[in-house]
Amino acid sequence: MRKNLLLLTGLTVFLSSCGGGDEDATPDCTVSDLVVSIEGSSNDVCGQGIGEIEATATDGAGSYEFSIDGQSFQSSGLFTGLEAGAYTVTVRDANDCMKTVAASLSDEGGLTIEATSTSSTCGSSTGAIAVEATGDGGSFQYRLDDGAFGTTSEFTGVSSGLHIVTVKDETGCEEDKEVLVLSGVSFKDQVSSIISTNCAVATCHNGTAGIPNFTSFGAIQENAATIKVKTGNKTMPKVGSLTDLEIQTIACWVDDGAKDN
Repeated sequence: MRKNLLLLTGLTVFLSSCGGGDEDATPDCTVSDLVVSIEGSSNDVCGQGIGEIEATATDGAGSYEFSIDGQSFQSSGLFTGLEAGAYTVTVRDANDCMKTVAASLSDEGGLTIEATSTSSTCGSSTGAIAVEATGDGGSFQYRLDDGAFGTTSEFTGVSSGLHIVTVKDETGCEEDKEVLVLSGVSFKDQVSSIISTNCAVATCHNGTAGIPNFTSFGAIQENAATIKVKTGNKTMPKVGSLTDLEIQTIACWVDDGAKDN
């Protein structure tokens, strides 16, 4: 009987030493007092990606780690280089318990630009561009291409072709917009005869000799950019030559979008 009692006592001691205590119990995160909150934030400005969010945590176990994407964690609760938008900040304590908090940033000084244009005669500067800007960054200044900023939102004496208008507000936010000023050159009335007389000929692109076939408008339109370059550097046509006015007319038509007009 004494021998059996000793065996039972030893078994009890053995079981106690093999994890029977509370020290190895898995923490229950459902009853954790961990709290995460937003301590401060600053909005983005003009879409530059300079917003910030700072989070803090309390009442958790040990040290904290923070994440703004739910995957990558860091020891600091400060997140920088953020664009405007909605975010979810996650905190994780030493027990791997996690809590989240929502945060959002807006964009200060953002600009929206609308522009309209009036056609210019090919080879001259008789077009115009009118710009309308909206935003919450105060008054606006306007610039056409590489010119200086000014208070006028309308530009006159503009040549045909692609232009860039830039608007700047009081915060220093700038926004660009491309604006096409048409020349109004007609393919049927002005360009077609130049191509048919000089390029779509028996020794060149008439469908039997050279390729592509410039008796077809589709082929002309498809190769419009190349035609502009080659007539501009005077490597086209192969026989004879174009006048400066003809070269300019082709260029204006291509810049207008090579339309079937």
